[in-house]
Amino acid sequence: MISIEEPNAIMKSGHIAVLGDKVYFQCQYEDIIAEYNIGEQIISVFDQPDEDEDKHLPYAPLVGVEDGMLLFSYVLEPRLYLWSMEAGPNRAENWARRSVIELDPLLPPPALLDVSVVGFAEGVGAIFLDTKAGLYTIELNSGQSKKVHRKTSGEKVMPYMSFYTRDRSYCHILDSWHGLGLFYTPKEHADFTIYNLVTNREWEIQADHKFSDIIRSNESKYWYELDEGLSWNAAVLCAKDRCDHLDCHGGPFLVAFVGSDLKRGLTIASVYSSETGKWSDMISVKQQDVIKPTGHSAVVGNKVYFLCKQDFKIIEYDLEM
Repeated sequence: MISIEEPNAIMKSGHIAVLGDKVYFQCQYEDIIAEYNIGEQIISVFDQPDEDEDKHLPYAPLVGVEDGMLLFSYVLEPRLYLWSMEAGPNRAENWARRSVIELDPLLPPPALLDVSVVGFAEGVGAIFLDTKAGLYTIELNSGQSKKVHRKTSGEKVMPYMSFYTRDRSYCHILDSWHGLGLFYTPKEHADFTIYNLVTNREWEIQADHKFSDIIRSNESKYWYELDEGLSWNAAVLCAKDRCDHLDCHGGPFLVAFVGSDLKRGLTIASVYSSETGKWSDMISVKQQDVIKPTGHSAVVGNKVYFLCKQDFKIIEYDLEM
């Protein structure tokens, strides 16, 4: 755990933004942002710059990331103000008003009485507005508005994408990352299926013969009810070099597989590349811990983390080593 001497409290209902290895949080002191650099393990805080000639305007809370910049927004009826700031050492120099959107032609009169920004859909460029007449979205590029819910939302909206896969007799979602879903589909044509949630494209992947005995140890049971001592998990991640993950749909990807064989006392790992269409050479370590097949995975840089059945243990798979 790392810490700094800083009296500002994080706003629990505030929005979070991610740029590379840095995560940004809104503080309760409304014009202050906390920055957590995961790669360098550094915490810092900074003030949002003054708005120069518009000092009478309210502060602009953080709402997300757009075009590689931190995005801030507020409503001063009947206008929506958008500001952007570069995430770097010269923040004040790169603080600029992005646009001002007139709300009169976009919202019905009842919706203009009390408007607040409650969410932002990154990659789509849509602002969510909470109004007395319901929840609306405004697309920043087209300027089009749409009512998406009849009830007001409160302080925060978390956008998500709904989707469906073609009819399958048996499948289980293993992981989802950067618009890609990883499914275990043992009774289909392949052991794994990658599904692009944006473009609807699919990739079928066969398990490597070196570890296929682990995932197919007992297909008459549910996938997580394997023979005693055998377990595994997998994760999908973007393989595009230096990608900011703002628009990497359809780009190269990796599938990281980690399995454990308690009888042999081994934990094994291999990674599949969509660019080569092959699994890497399998690596292993002497390790008695059993992978938790239903556990969540996490990706930081080129390292993937998997939870073990023993609650206080984590497996780290460094894809570069």
